[in-house]
Amino acid sequence: MGFDGLAQEPVAFEIMENDVSLGVVVCQLFWGNVHIKSLLTNKEHRGRGIARALMEHVFNFGKENGCHFAFVETMSFQAPEFYQKLGFEIELKRDGYAACTSFTI
Repeated sequence: MGFDGLAQEPVAFEIMENDVSLGVVVCQLFWGNVHIKSLLTNKEHRGRGIARALMEHVFNFGKENGCHFAFVETMSFQAPEFYQKLGFEIELKRDGYAACTSFTI
């Protein structure tokens, strides 16, 4: 199948405050869906809703581009509970490989 489903280059959304990056999310359209590739928040500013705000940008971007769903792969140490709070459901859990989990919403 190849990578023909990749409609464009990855897109990044960043939240800045006083020239300081508070967080960034990178996503990419993939076969009519939006793939969350990376989500990073500045440790000093966690707990302020930054990651949630970044994900809202991704969801809006996906809707604007006709995406049917969003998906993300994450490891057990990368806050999978955060994605579940946003409505993501576990689609696949692979034990033995740092507890890799794949979510869809």
